[in-house]
Amino acid sequence: MHRDDFTVRRSERARRVRVCVDAGGAVEVVLPRRVPEREAVAAVVELAPWIERRRAALA
Repeated sequence: MHRDDFTVRRSERARRVRVCVDAGGAVEVVLPRRVPEREAVAAVVELAPWIERRRAALA
């Protein structure tokens, strides 16, 4: 997955990295304020199989 395939949102309340797939198949990564953006990329790469299964289930 490329960086353009998902959005990153910063959250003051988040305590860990979270990856969500919405009903339209868009991927959003929620990062705690102090976590570097490279962690978002790592999470998406690690969860790529799950993301693809989730998108297929929603299609």
